[in-house]
Amino acid sequence: MCHTSFMKKSHLIFVPLVFLLASCDTFKVGFTNDKHEAGVDNDSASAYMVPSYPTYGGDQFTVADDSPRAVITFTGYDDGLSNIQNIEKLNSFVTIDQEDFFATVENPLNVGTDEEDGLFIGADSSYVDGEMTLAFKKDIKYIEIIATPYFFISHSWNEEKYNIDKDVCISVNGSPYVDLSTTQNEDGSLKETTCRYSNRAQDNKDKVTIKVGRRRAFIKKITLYY
Repeated sequence: MCHTSFMKKSHLIFVPLVFLLASCDTFKVGFTNDKHEAGVDNDSASAYMVPSYPTYGGDQFTVADDSPRAVITFTGYDDGLSNIQNIEKLNSFVTIDQEDFFATVENPLNVGTDEEDGLFIGADSSYVDGEMTLAFKKDIKYIEIIATPYFFISHSWNEEKYNIDKDVCISVNGSPYVDLSTTQNEDGSLKETTCRYSNRAQDNKDKVTIKVGRRRAFIKKITLYY
């Protein structure tokens, strides 16, 4: 009788152990040898990596005082627009000092306007770029862009705070990117950066594609040498 009692107890002990070992094996199957950030799978981790932007100081070129050029500024815009897709509206913002030179805006991506500082390209995210192409009726040799990072002033407790987009950079027609300065003038405004590019386009040299990385840039003036 004692033997029978012991066997019953042994069975009672053995059954839970079987389930425990089985559950441990199942748990181990869930691990792999992949190494990645905790809580983020490999696919989603790569999707949220900040893109790499090769940068340089811009191209060096010399033009004579009488070299033919066209100067573009942006005026007549509505305040507070974002992600403008209406080409006709964007074309109406373009002011150029040469008649019969500008053709149209193409492929706008994350283009908007601000009442005080004008037209900007880019997004409020380090993971999303902005872009805009300007098409002309003549081939372009060199491009000069005057720009600043996007910024605004917030007010709290009777204090002014300058909120400036950091590490903004601009590329033209596939060039490396030129970083924009965040240095402020004595009045608090941002110093403008002059970005200079040779036209690297292999085809369609009558088009200028401006790409803005790492947030937003106000485009103050564009000078085109042709």
